[in-house]
Amino acid sequence: MLATRDLLLQHEEKAGRELLGRLDLENEAYLYTAALTELKIESQVKSRNDGITLRSMTSALQRDTDAVSQRMNEDVQQLRSDIQLDMNNRKEESAMDLKDLEMKIMDLNSKFTVTLGDVRTEVEATKWISTRRVMLAVVGVSFCPIRAPSTCASSFQTRRKTSSCGLPSDALTQASTYFKTLLEGDWEEFKAKMCSKRPKVEVSRPAATGLAGDHHDFDDSDCEADELYTNNLSKLHEDNEGYYKEVRVTSSRYSTYRALLVWIYTGHITFAPLSTSFPRSRADAEDASTTKVSRKVGLSQSISEEPLLPIPVSPKSIYRLAHLVDLPALAQLALNAIKSFITVDNAAQELFGDVSALYPDFSTSLPADIAYRYTPLPTRSVLTLTGNDTTKFLQGLVSNDVRKLSDEERMIYAGVMKADGRMLYDIFISKPPSEGETAVPTLKVDHPAEHSEAIRKYFKRHILRSKVKLVKVPAEGEEDETVFAAWRTEDEATAEELQAAERWLSQSGAGRDTRNGGDELGWRWSAKQSETTPPSELFEQVTPAHHHLLRLQHAIPEGPDDWFQLPLEGNLDIMGGVDYKKGCYVGQELTARTHHKGVVRKRGVVLRLFREGEEVPTSPIPSFGPQQPYPDLFPLPPPHSSLTPLYSSLARPRPSGKIGSSLPLINRAGSSSTLAFGSVRLEHIGDAENDMEGVFVVKVEVEEGGEVGDGKGESEEEGGRWLAKAFVPEWVGRKLQELEEAKNR
Repeated sequence: MLATRDLLLQHEEKAGRELLGRLDLENEAYLYTAALTELKIESQVKSRNDGITLRSMTSALQRDTDAVSQRMNEDVQQLRSDIQLDMNNRKEESAMDLKDLEMKIMDLNSKFTVTLGDVRTEVEATKWISTRRVMLAVVGVSFCPIRAPSTCASSFQTRRKTSSCGLPSDALTQASTYFKTLLEGDWEEFKAKMCSKRPKVEVSRPAATGLAGDHHDFDDSDCEADELYTNNLSKLHEDNEGYYKEVRVTSSRYSTYRALLVWIYTGHITFAPLSTSFPRSRADAEDASTTKVSRKVGLSQSISEEPLLPIPVSPKSIYRLAHLVDLPALAQLALNAIKSFITVDNAAQELFGDVSALYPDFSTSLPADIAYRYTPLPTRSVLTLTGNDTTKFLQGLVSNDVRKLSDEERMIYAGVMKADGRMLYDIFISKPPSEGETAVPTLKVDHPAEHSEAIRKYFKRHILRSKVKLVKVPAEGEEDETVFAAWRTEDEATAEELQAAERWLSQSGAGRDTRNGGDELGWRWSAKQSETTPPSELFEQVTPAHHHLLRLQHAIPEGPDDWFQLPLEGNLDIMGGVDYKKGCYVGQELTARTHHKGVVRKRGVVLRLFREGEEVPTSPIPSFGPQQPYPDLFPLPPPHSSLTPLYSSLARPRPSGKIGSSLPLINRAGSSSTLAFGSVRLEHIGDAENDMEGVFVVKVEVEEGGEVGDGKGESEEEGGRWLAKAFVPEWVGRKLQELEEAKNR
């Protein structure tokens, strides 16, 4: 029992040690519940924190993704822009290459034209030799007596073959009833000659005696031509056989009659300048910018240069002789030649001269004072834009403010540039006369004709959604609009005539061309040529070369030949073609930066071209007599040839600029000169006191790279180079001075 009791006590003690009580159990349950609650709270907090962290990481990842996507889009856009720019550059390079190719083709064409001209000259010379052989069967040579200018005459023979030896006189009898009566009649003066070998006729220096009929000679008859003819051609021979009749002619000079016969047989005649076209006094000769101070000198040079061609003859003598032998066509040719030689200096003398006294029709045919000259400009074309957004569209593409256009200011001058500020085209934008408030806005763009297709594509590329339409190109056979230019003449027209001419121009929609800051360049307008007929009593039509001469005199560039790269180097700003307050346009950044920095090293100037070894010109245009343009007189350096200073401290001086278009000129005396437009560094021109400053060597670019110093069609021998003397026009100097003063303010 005791053992059992002890065992129970042990178990009780053990159960008391190992088993929990109620309180302990409740405490443990409480502690467990508290621990569980704390664990739950920690789990919730941790879950919340993890969610916040995850969302933050997700947002950061999304931002990174958006940034990467944005950068990718920007890179793609930049790549697209670079590709487009590269394509545009390649297109421009291709266009430039095509232009260079066209220039080379034009160069080859010019060389071909020169060669063809030489061949034609040789053909004409051969033709003249053959004609002379025929003429020697018709014309017999006798002596040319010389006395005073008013009493000189000649005696020579006209021979006619009969049918047994041919009929060269048929052309004479068909040309005039005078010759038909003279050659087919049986007059006492005719001496029948047998068909035989005709002897040589010696031609010696004429004796100083006169013959009958010399009272009809004019003050500039062909006495000098006869003397030069006999001096240069010492012997004439005739080797024709046949029957002929001999007629002695005493009422005309030998050279005059000979030129008339040559014209009948060949249609060729050359007129010498009037004697009144040359200075009459020593003082006049000293003031002249030419060494040709007499008509005889000019005739002598003409004979020495072309000994096989007919000698130039007096148009007055031909005019008189054409009336005597009844050849109205030849008389009109002579009259036109006389009118072309009449100037302000000799008009009064010619009006009251011998010809005017003998032939009243001559005085009534003299040119009257004309208010304006005008000409079509085939190198320009017109592109018409219509639509409500026309002004806004052009405002973002051109350098001038299109909003200036109004009924009062109908035309503005501007430039179209590349995105990098390089010059593309020079244009005029004009506003046609208003047709009412409901009319669709219309603007006309006067641009270089050779780039019509390129500028049309350029505008089409920028239209996008703008409400602008380009008028279609006229179909084949339809007449397109032509650009015209009109400017004041040097004639002393009355104020009423000037007002009437300007009223007609205004009614025709013309606008003033004020590129040189004045009114010297006149007016421009565009219209269909068949619908434009200026009054002949107010306007005289001339050739486009006369307008080219007008531009070159004032250093006004026009067309691709005169524009190089930077627009300000061609005077676009001082010609009123840039508005720095209008806002953005294509190419505005470089143009505005160049203007505000004030760094424009080159400017457009007038260039006078001359040959190495000739005297350096002291003025752009010779002061002796009016100058007439003669575009194809001789080959000239091509446009964009470089200009390198003739005198420089550097061993190999760098080019100072480039030459643009050029134009040969010729005066009444036959002296020639050449004007050109160019852009050169102003510091290389120097002052006007030193003639040797501002002289440049014209160097033509070659395909292999580098330059040569000779002009187109010239050799590289010493003295064969083209040189250019630069002159700054007065209006350019004035505008540059105004820019300098505005910069210093």
